[in-house]
Amino acid sequence: MGQFRIAVESVYSTDHHPISDALALHTIKMVVQHLPRCQDGDIEALLQVKTAACMTMLARPGLGLNTATAHQVGGLYDVPHGEANAILLPHTMRFNTDACADRLALVAEAMGIDTRSMDHETAALAAADGVAELCRKLDFPMTLREAGVPHEGLELIASATLHDRSLATNPKPVYDAGPIMSILHAAW
Repeated sequence: MGQFRIAVESVYSTDHHPISDALALHTIKMVVQHLPRCQDGDIEALLQVKTAACMTMLARPGLGLNTATAHQVGGLYDVPHGEANAILLPHTMRFNTDACADRLALVAEAMGIDTRSMDHETAALAAADGVAELCRKLDFPMTLREAGVPHEGLELIASATLHDRSLATNPKPVYDAGPIMSILHAAW
């Protein structure tokens, strides 16, 4: 899920470019298609997911709020990085929707969501819901609470997130801890 998050954030990063778009969107498609089959020990699916993970790293632009926050969740509370990303990604996608709904609509399409009758905002929210559903299928914890993050630790996470360099290319600027706290409360 960490590489999947890189692909999603690459699509809506303020530094995205055509090469990163192509690699990230194809990564998303491959992960959605193959990752659920890895749970059953499908070697071909595992190889496809490993290929996708490599692809997203080839032309990665800047990242965003999800990465910045997941760094702190993992570092402060020993939550595995993939789990932190899985928990936070639907929430950070929703937060960023008003700044990059058109980019998140591309993510929805790459995930196989039929967006033909949706406007960009609806498609963006469908992408966030699709990520949450994928994480449920993969048996990830769905909340920070389930991952062992104490409620009293949310302020520390938000404060530390403000100093993470990944915020610089988030599509929606974050200048204070308020928006981060809103996301953390929703994810807790």
